[in-house]
Amino acid sequence: MISRNCCVLVVGVVLALAGRVAAEEPVPARALEVARTTATRMQEAVKKHDWETLVALTHARVVELMGGKKKMLAFLRERGGDMKLVASSVGKPTQAIRGPKGGLQVLLPMTVRFAMPDGEAEIDSQLLAVSGDDGRTFTYVDVKDPAQLRQLLPDLSPELRLQARGKPRFQKRP
Repeated sequence: MISRNCCVLVVGVVLALAGRVAAEEPVPARALEVARTTATRMQEAVKKHDWETLVALTHARVVELMGGKKKMLAFLRERGGDMKLVASSVGKPTQAIRGPKGGLQVLLPMTVRFAMPDGEAEIDSQLLAVSGDDGRTFTYVDVKDPAQLRQLLPDLSPELRLQARGKPRFQKRP
């Protein structure tokens, strides 16, 4: 008769191996394109002050921290009018992996340029795209501070190469 401890050990090893296999499955190319085009749509929503689209594409944990969808929308409607996004670009994914629980995690380089009273500020950053449905849909969070993001989203893969947001570059108006 097999002992209970032996069965628990075998089940644990099988689950660990299954998780490892899932993490090694390639990320579908179509999912990478969806991640990028949806991120671009999110940036366009910011330019147009389409706060409903922005909130819908924001990672649920960020929305939760803002007090929920209604409070986040109220905040953006009240203060978002001052946000003047002049230009933005989202690059090709730099890393795409399956997270520890099987969801897709994709890093995209992003550059945004904001209008300021005396000029413009340009910032390079990473955008983290997360999908729980194999890349059919994504939600996003800006990688401002990698350590803080890992606390906010503990299920992030330790393999993700998160980078802190770059320092703003200012250009004064002539």
